[in-house]
Amino acid sequence: MMENGWVPVLLRLNGKRVVAIGGGPAAERKLAPLLEAGASVGIVSPKLTPGLRQAADEGRLDWQERRYRHGDLAQAELAVIATGVPSVDEAARLEAAERGAWVLDAAAGECGDLMLPAVARKGRLTLAVSTLGASPGVAARLARELADGLAGDWPEVLNALARIRDIVKRNVPAGDTRRRLLRAFDADAARWWLRTYGGDDASFARLEHETRTDPERLIAAIQDNPDGSGQR
Repeated sequence: MMENGWVPVLLRLNGKRVVAIGGGPAAERKLAPLLEAGASVGIVSPKLTPGLRQAADEGRLDWQERRYRHGDLAQAELAVIATGVPSVDEAARLEAAERGAWVLDAAAGECGDLMLPAVARKGRLTLAVSTLGASPGVAARLARELADGLAGDWPEVLNALARIRDIVKRNVPAGDTRRRLLRAFDADAARWWLRTYGGDDASFARLEHETRTDPERLIAAIQDNPDGSGQR
C-alpha cells in the first residue's frame, strides 16, 4: 500500500482554475510551477510578493486585494492554502472540501490532497522526488543528484522514442504485432536506430515505411541488434 495513501502522478493543469489564499513567499513557491504549466490562477490576499505582483501586473494571474472570505473558492478546482494563519488556512481547507476542490497546503502538506515534489528536467524526462514533507531541501538535492547522474543522451533518446511510438501506433494496427514492436523499441533499440539511421526526418520516414510494410521484419532486426535490446 502507498505510504499514507499518497500516489505519485503527473497532472495537466493547463486552463485549470487555481485559487490561492495568501500571497506571500510560500504561495509564490507553490504557484510558480502552476503558472508555468498554464493554470488559470487567482489570488486572494491583502499583499503580494514582488514576484507575484509582477505576474499580476503582466496579466498572468488575477488578484483580489483583500483577506479571504467564504465563497472565494467557489470556482476553484485546486486551492493553494498559504496564509500562514492557522485559523484562516483551516477555514479555507474546509471550504475547499465542501466544494470538492483539491487542496495544496503550503504550511502543512499532509493536510492537503497533493504535494509538489522537487523536480529536475532533461528534455522530456521529468524526475520528481518527494520526502512526503519530511525535508523539501533533501528532496531537491536528491532530484539534482539523480539528474546529474543520468547519461547525457537521454533527451535525444526520449525524443526518438516519442516519434517512434507515434509512428508505430499510426501504422501498425492494434494487436499482438503492435504490442511486440512497442516492447522491442526500448531505449537500447532507440539508440541503435539513431546510430544506424540517424535522427533526421529521412530516418523516421524510413521507419514509417518499415512499420507499414513489414513490422515483423523490423521486430526481428531490433532483436538482432548488437546493443542487447531487452526483448531478445
